[in-house]
Order: sequence, then C-alpha cells, then structure tokens
Amino acid sequence: RYPTSGSIGTVLNGPNYDAGTGAAVVGTSAGIVASVRTSNCTRRWSVNPGLGASLVTSSNDVVAATFPGARRTIGYSRTSGAVLWNINWNYTPTDTRFSSTGFLYLGVGPFIVSVDGTNGSLEWYRYFGSNITGRPAVPNNGYVYFPVAGYVYAFDAFTGDYRWNRFIGTATQLVGVGSNANGHRVVATTATGRVQQLNATSGATICTTTL
Repeated sequence: RYPTSGSIGTVLNGPNYDAGTGAAVVGTSAGIVASVRTSNCTRRWSVNPGLGASLVTSSNDVVAATFPGARRTIGYSRTSGAVLWNINWNYTPTDTRFSSTGFLYLGVGPFIVSVDGTNGSLEWYRYFGSNITGRPAVPNNGYVYFPVAGYVYAFDAFTGDYRWNRFIGTATQLVGVGSNANGHRVVATTATGRVQQLNATSGATICTTTL
C-alpha cells in the first residue's frame, strides 16, 4: 500500500483516478506529485519540485499540480511525469479541476481562471472583489461553478460568460454536481451545516436542509 503519511507528507487531495493509465494521482503536503499503479500499488512516477504542498487534478493527458505557497501551477505528462508547462501566478492559487474537454479551472486570488490543459495557455478570466477560496465544480454540461463569498456562481465553461449566481451562506463550498432524470443539480454546503441543491442551468433552489 502506498503510504499516505510519513516522509512523503500527507496526501492533500485525491487520489484522482486516471482510467487511461490505470493509476491514481496524488499530491502531498511535502510537495510530492505521484502517479501510483492501482493494479499492484507500485509507484509509476513521482516528482518533487521543492515548491511546498501540492494539490493535483488530472485529465486524459495531463496531471496539473498547483503549489499555493509558491504561486505556481505545473502541468505534467500523465504517463511519464515530464513537465509540459509551467505557470507563475501573481496571486495565491486554489485547488483545481479539469473538465472532460481538458480545460483547467481554478481561483487565483480574486480571479477565476480557465487554462488550456494541453499547453498551459490562459483561456479566460473573471475578476471578483474578494479572493476565491473554494474548489470549482466542472460537470459535463458546459458550465463551471465556483463558490465566492457565500454565493455559487455559474459561468459558461468555454467562454467564461456569466450565467447566474445564488446566495447560499457563510463559507459556502461546493460538494459537486450530480445528475438524474430531471437534469444536473449543484450541491452546496455552508459552515452552519446547511445543504442546498440548485438547478444547474438556472440556479433555482430545488431543496434545502440543515444537518
């Protein structure tokens, strides 16, 4: 079993399962980014650029590792771990998510940013008055969702065009986006234990409960 603590640090997010290589990708508090074979729990590859704690996400071809302390995001080959691209940010980045189409989404200080995962080029960005602290949700419906200052904001995933926003409450975080026969639903939580489901297309409240 690949250790989750010790000399490599503690796994911070993931593992992100990569169906293409049959490997799990993790980032650790010690700054290690690693791809681990799920068939026999051996390490496929690992890197440590010495940039501090790493948060990872993966797509079909790229593992993106964000190092908040160093204000850096690096794209690695999912098969070899070779560096594909490198971005230096002017603000502290947050955790990231890939879409099924290979675009990377994250908050960078007061900006919401979309990056082409193949080459690290900036696709679009949007400015907010307060820092983005939560991880986005990127379902396969053409939208991207961000928690910002108690609200959930929805944008067109390809153009960055604004779609809608809904106030949820203090310290709003996105659990994710699911789908059923009635379409996609955004699930958000607050610091007070409130859970709210929203229509992913319109932002209309479907139901609310407090845990």
